[in-house]
Amino acid sequence: MARANLEERIRAVLLYIEGAKDAKEISSVLGVSLRTIWRWIGSYRAGGPQALALNKSGPESGTNSIPEALEEMIVCLKLRHLSWGARRIKYQYDPPCHWRTVHSVIKRHGMLVRIKPKPQPSKRFQRKHVDSMWQGDSFQFRISSVDKVYVTGFADDRSRFRIASGVYLHKSAKEAIDALRLALAKKRIPREIYLDNAKQFIAEEFKAEAKKHGITLIFGKAYHQRGRGKIERYHEVLWQELITQVRFTSLSHFKRELRKFDGQYNYWRKSQALGWKTPAEIYNNRRYFSKKRSKRRVR
Repeated sequence: MARANLEERIRAVLLYIEGAKDAKEISSVLGVSLRTIWRWIGSYRAGGPQALALNKSGPESGTNSIPEALEEMIVCLKLRHLSWGARRIKYQYDPPCHWRTVHSVIKRHGMLVRIKPKPQPSKRFQRKHVDSMWQGDSFQFRISSVDKVYVTGFADDRSRFRIASGVYLHKSAKEAIDALRLALAKKRIPREIYLDNAKQFIAEEFKAEAKKHGITLIFGKAYHQRGRGKIERYHEVLWQELITQVRFTSLSHFKRELRKFDGQYNYWRKSQALGWKTPAEIYNNRRYFSKKRSKRRVR
């Protein structure tokens, strides 16, 4: 049933009073019931045009409305993290309301951004224990005063913990080996590392370095990023929350910002896939250590 505004209500009543149309005809044109037309006519005769004004149903003020300070807090958090949705804002900062309320506030302020990824049939998988498998990859972008920059690093498959990130001006076996040594300097050795078929990883020098530490290398299919989804997600967050937000003046400036970003990614940024825990909470929890955990030392 249509909802008529004040102008339409007054016009309908006047058409009836002036005898231009009967009530049944008016109700058919406006798409309202005949009973509603009689109610409008009665209200008009009793109180004039102002009696036909639309009145808000319910109490004068909403009983479930949130405090203004809380609404401002949610808006500020959304402005700070434009790529974040309501769930992440709720579970990261824990404002005293349901995540659906956060969503409503974002939507009311016109800040809702819907990203609809292309639907692809897939099944999420992860190893049972930490350090069972790492994922490795390189990410490329440009710094205006430097030119191409490569971030090569490794992430734990079970916890999404970023083990180490190396920043380089070239992408070869030498830089890949340096990044691996940087990761192994943490004194944690994975059984396997999942990689793509990039030249720096399939190089004999890199394979020899991994073999020296007893690490099995697993190479994914060409142009098949789904197997490295966790490290690809790290690259997405790196791009959205650091690279596009900071203007880097030099390579050393980026290295400093990347160290801070990795610390925040591991110890502060919660992950929905981990039950809204941080990667560090999983990676450093003995509950997720393998009972057959290797006692090997990095040589």
